[in-house]
Amino acid sequence: MTTLLVAQRAAADTVRCWMWLLLLAVIHIPSATAQEERPAPSSSVIKQYQKQSLTISFGTGIPQSRDGITSFWNMGPSGSIKFMVNVNRGLAFGIGFDLAHLGFNTQSFQSAFPGIPLRAKDITMGALYLAMKYSFQPSMRFSPFLGATLGATKLTEAVYTETVDSVLVTYYNIPGRTRLTVGIAAGVDISIVRWFAFQLEAKTSYIHHDPDLGITSFVRGGVRLML
Repeated sequence: MTTLLVAQRAAADTVRCWMWLLLLAVIHIPSATAQEERPAPSSSVIKQYQKQSLTISFGTGIPQSRDGITSFWNMGPSGSIKFMVNVNRGLAFGIGFDLAHLGFNTQSFQSAFPGIPLRAKDITMGALYLAMKYSFQPSMRFSPFLGATLGATKLTEAVYTETVDSVLVTYYNIPGRTRLTVGIAAGVDISIVRWFAFQLEAKTSYIHHDPDLGITSFVRGGVRLML
């Protein structure tokens, strides 16, 4: 009788043990399945923000604030090239170069100085700068960003002076010089594939302590290549 009771208890313990094991297995299987179904992070996505990028864009440059330039020079074509390195998913630093060509406005000159022989002289401005960019949604197809630049801008010379009745008359005088320049930018990257995106950008630059060219704005569009 005692042997039968011991056997029954052992059998009951064995059944309870198997029931607990089965319960644990039922609980564990969905968890394991969920872990297997959860997609593993793509290494290309993880490393995307660590890559360098090269941006090439074209548009227009618009002089705005000083009469020395805006009196006789119009907006003109502009281009930009930037090389950036991401330090985290949203923040990047790099170096860039802007170039703009401002065309001479002959009608404005002839209206201001009727009868004076025309000398049309275009102005080219080039800027070399350090750049910072912060992208707000770098993993999304549409990623707006803000940027800032610090560098120097070089203007080409445009001078027209004449001596009239022993008096030196200056019609325009834009000396070639280099000035400290700061800028702010805003835009959006539109990703097509992981390594290629279109970029739209609006930028405003301030040339410090320049009596002729103060604020110039740029509106450009281009492509961004992940290297």
